[in-house]
Amino acid sequence: MKSSFIKAACLTVTVAWLCGCGGSPSSIFKNATFQAFPQNGDLYLQLETDVSSQNVVFTGVTIPFSSNGKIIGDVAVSSNLSTGTSAMVVQLDLSSVIHMSNLTYSGNLPNGLAWPLTGVDLTKMMAFNVGSDGSKVYLYYDAATKKALLGTALTVSKLSTGTPVLLFAPFSSNGFNGDVGLYTGPQANMSGVAFIADVSSKLPSWPTLTPTLTTNVASRKVQRVTPSKVQFLAVSPDQTNRDKIDWELYKMNAHHERITLH
Repeated sequence: MKSSFIKAACLTVTVAWLCGCGGSPSSIFKNATFQAFPQNGDLYLQLETDVSSQNVVFTGVTIPFSSNGKIIGDVAVSSNLSTGTSAMVVQLDLSSVIHMSNLTYSGNLPNGLAWPLTGVDLTKMMAFNVGSDGSKVYLYYDAATKKALLGTALTVSKLSTGTPVLLFAPFSSNGFNGDVGLYTGPQANMSGVAFIADVSSKLPSWPTLTPTLTTNVASRKVQRVTPSKVQFLAVSPDQTNRDKIDWELYKMNAHHERITLH
């Protein structure tokens, strides 16, 4: 898709699910699915997270993202009124990504805090910008230790509380685990909803990196004779910051705020 579409595309989300009346990440989560499939000779990864539609309603839209001047995936959102669920989907061309140079690495969410997980080197987490409002797609991939994580952080600008905090809960679905929740920060583009999953057991093959990157992979393989297990953490702010989040969400819901991702 053309870059002009990337700038023009936006997603709209109602925020009733975020209001403080029991809307915890674990109660929102319904299901997660993952698939890896070939397309035009490349291996694609697709992670879908479903949430309750009584809490989240999306207008259907697909927003592509790029790296090194090439479209490498997209983030899609949609709602199904008949099933009462809404879906957030991230798709990524793994084969293209692992042969790219000049990638950006960051294990931090847009608010500057690290993803709440252990068992991987977060400095090796790739991060790709989605649109222009701070949303991101994240990929951790290590063919040597057979670890792969895929996730996304979608900006909810009205959620800003002025303080960097996380509200996350682990999930387990269809044979893999992950984390889903909210993050807030001091600026508008540092707050939103995010999810990430360990899809290592679901990959049918492990494409190798380009020669310029294999040296690091080999050295990591020696250091990690027995790779540690990925663990997703439950994280909640103190009561003061939780009250701030609840208040911002209440105001958004009361004013029927709409959220756009540019």
